[in-house]
Amino acid sequence: MIDRAHDGVPEHEKVVFVINHMCKPDLAVYNTHTSTSFIAWRSAIFTLSSCSRTYMKLSGGFSEMPESLKKRPFEEIFEALMPWLTILIAAFGADRIMFASDWPICTVDVGDGAWEKWRKIVERLCWMASFDDEQKRMIWGGTALQAYGIQS
Repeated sequence: MIDRAHDGVPEHEKVVFVINHMCKPDLAVYNTHTSTSFIAWRSAIFTLSSCSRTYMKLSGGFSEMPESLKKRPFEEIFEALMPWLTILIAAFGADRIMFASDWPICTVDVGDGAWEKWRKIVERLCWMASFDDEQKRMIWGGTALQAYGIQS
C-alpha cells in the first residue's frame, strides 16, 4: 500500500500511530485456526501494519491472559503466545515493534517477577525470529526512538 496521504508533508509532521498491548488480543483462545476472535485480530494486525508509520508495542500481554497462564514459567507462556507473536513479527518486523513492559500493571496477578518474565518472553521471540543484533536493538529501544522521533 502506498501512503499518499502524506505526499509532500515534511517527515516531522507526519502522523505516527503506536498501538499498545499487541492490539489487545484474546489470549484465552485455544484453537487459533477456527477462532473468529483470533482471525479478526490477525486481519486487523495486517491491515494496521500496511501503514508504514504504524508501530506495535509488545506490552500488556499479562492483562490479556487467562489466570492459569499467567502463573506458568515464561517458556510455557511463550509457547502459548506463539500464534500471536508470529503474526506480529510477520506484519511489523523488528523495525516497527518495540518492547514495553506495562510495569507496574504487569505485576497484577503475576507478582514481582512479571517484568523479568515478560523480558524473557521477548528475548525468546527475538531468538525464534532469528533476529540479528541490529534487529534486537530495534526491539529493545531503536524502534521507540524512531517512532517517537527521539534523537539517540
